[in-house]
Amino acid sequence: MSHGDVHEAVLKVVRRYSTYQRDLVSDARLIEDLGIDSLTLLTVVSEVEVVLDVRFPADVFSEANMSTVGGLTRLAVVLVKKTR
Repeated sequence: MSHGDVHEAVLKVVRRYSTYQRDLVSDARLIEDLGIDSLTLLTVVSEVEVVLDVRFPADVFSEANMSTVGGLTRLAVVLVKKTR
């Protein structure tokens, strides 16, 4: 699975839960820009795990790692590469 495929999968999940209806960009902040609250963010991460068949380790759940669409995508890409 390519970086682009992972990015599209993450975007699809984020769009489902975002109140933002325009094109999503990598630096869009999940909470501040896209209206995803902390509980919904956990749902987004869980759904990304299911879609990509990966598990995010607990130690990556930080604001620096999960604050943007791009950050979530980068983590997902690393996990996908590790499991393939």
